[in-house]
Amino acid sequence: MQETKKLIRDLVKVELTKSQISAIESFINDRGAAIFRNSNLLKAINRNDVDAAVVEFRRWTVDGGKYRDDLVELREKEISLFTKSH
Repeated sequence: MQETKKLIRDLVKVELTKSQISAIESFINDRGAAIFRNSNLLKAINRNDVDAAVVEFRRWTVDGGKYRDDLVELREKEISLFTKSH
């Protein structure tokens, strides 16, 4: 978990809320650091573009070429955290 927090501190160039950090941690724990590092999600976050970040979270619902309901549910939870006011 500390490794993930350090990765976020190193890659994200904008200020984040605790809930946004939690959302990003969840994403990294699910998809992996390399994917996050090279993702359009990270680019949207660094532009401070919340709407674009939401779109990017929702793109990560396929695994092994198959659409997965559990990933849809996870991404929606991450979006809820990411867009939370505090």
